Amino acid sequence: MLFGAHSMSASGVRRLTIADAQRTIDLREGERLEVTLSGNPTTGYSWELDSVDESILRSLGKPRYAASSGATGSGGEFIFAFEAKAPGKTELRLVYCRPWEKGTKPAESFAVTVLCAAP
Repeated sequence: MLFGAHSMSASGVRRLTIADAQRTIDLREGERLEVTLSGNPTTGYSWELDSVDESILRSLGKPRYAASSGATGSGGEFIFAFEAKAPGKTELRLVYCRPWEKGTKPAESFAVTVLCAAP
């Protein structure tokens, strides 16, 4: 298993940040994965799920957003949650973009390879 800045919380959730981009992450079926990425929706940009094989790694809904302060225009963190569903390999790719700007390159991207094994 390759280790980066990601960690396993006491609740058994694997947590990743931008520092983990381009790494390979090992999960067991049933384990949860959380990806936290900085962003500022007041700029019109947001992090979105770009690609993942949901038969292997299932999204647990829309990302949560947590503001870093109550100040107008301040940034915060987008938090994505996933669950390992079945053995296999998939790329998880998230992009930071303005959803209405079709055909433009994302301002940032985050991708990891997820290897899911049986429990």
